Amino acid sequence: MRFWIVFLAGCVHGTTEMVTVGPTFGDHTGLVVALELAPTFHEAFPTPDPRMFDPHGSKNSLGIMPVASVGADWFPRIHSDGGVTGFVAVGADYLPFLFENGTAVGFGGQVAFGLGASSGVYGVAPRLWFAAPVGTLAGAPLTVGLMLRGHLGSDDGTSGAGPMLVLRRADL
Repeated sequence: MRFWIVFLAGCVHGTTEMVTVGPTFGDHTGLVVALELAPTFHEAFPTPDPRMFDPHGSKNSLGIMPVASVGADWFPRIHSDGGVTGFVAVGADYLPFLFENGTAVGFGGQVAFGLGASSGVYGVAPRLWFAAPVGTLAGAPLTVGLMLRGHLGSDDGTSGAGPMLVLRRADL
C-alpha cells in the first residue's frame, strides 16, 4: 500500500546516479558495467525509533526510482563481436529504506535490449542492493554498496547472476 501512496503522490525530491560493475555467472562467465540515472520519488514515514536504523536519527523515507541504464556485458568465451554486448534498460526500484545521509536498500527489475554478441530483449531481475555513505560528491551523499543482479531470458547462454559493486551519488 505504501508503494502506491508514494507513487501517486509524485514526490520527486532528487536524482540518483549509479555506476555498477561486477561479474555474472551462468553458462558463460562475464563482466557487466552499467551507468544508471533515476529520479527519486520519496516520502518520509515515521518509524518507531529512527535510531534503530540510523544512529544519527536521519529521517527514514520510502521511495521509488524509475531507472534508465546504459552499459556493456563482456563474455570472453563468446567469439562474435568480441564477446561484447551494449545495452539500454529501463525499470524501477522500490526503496523500503532511504535515509537523508544516502543510506538505501532497494530492489526491483529492468527490461533491457542488447545489441552485439548477445542481441535481443532480456530481463535484469532481481536487482537487490544496498548502499551506505562514504562521503560527499558535488554536495550530495556518495555511497558504496553491493547489488545482486540477475540476467534472465537470454537463449544464448548469457543468462546468469552475480554480485555488483555499487557506487552511487544520491541528491535527495
